[in-house]
Parts: sequence; structure tokens; C-alpha cells
Amino acid sequence: MDGPDVAVVLDVRAALARLPFRKRACVVLRHALDLSEKDTAAALGISVGTVKSQTSKGMAELESLLGAEAVGELAAGRRNR
Repeated sequence: MDGPDVAVVLDVRAALARLPFRKRACVVLRHALDLSEKDTAAALGISVGTVKSQTSKGMAELESLLGAEAVGELAAGRRNR
């Protein structure tokens, strides 16, 4: 099994660091930690609707920073767990 692609990890971390806190938190909790929308909302003290919108906007910003293919791979990784 290959280890993580360090360059990609650094690119993703740098892109995440550019997102405002709430968008970054929603993206990380939903896609990296695989929390549900409800659990993410509870963790952040916000509504499920806000989680949905902030996650969508955060992923769109990541797409503009990293490219659609890279973001698609990130999202697919979450679905393939």
C-alpha cells in the first residue's frame, strides 16, 4: 500500500487554510471526518441548512483553488469508505 502523496496533502492543507473558519470546519467535519450533516451542525452549534450551504460553498472554493478533478477525488474518497 502506498503512503499519502505528500505534495497533494500539502496542497489540500494550504487550500483549506484559505477558507473561512465555518466553511473549513464544515468541509473537514463532513468530508475528512465523515460526520453527518446533523452531527456537524451539533458540533458547530449551527443549523443543518447552514452546514449544507457552508459545505457546498467551501467545496466550490476548494474546486477553484485545487481544480475540479482534485475536489472530485476528495469527495469520492469520502463515498468509498
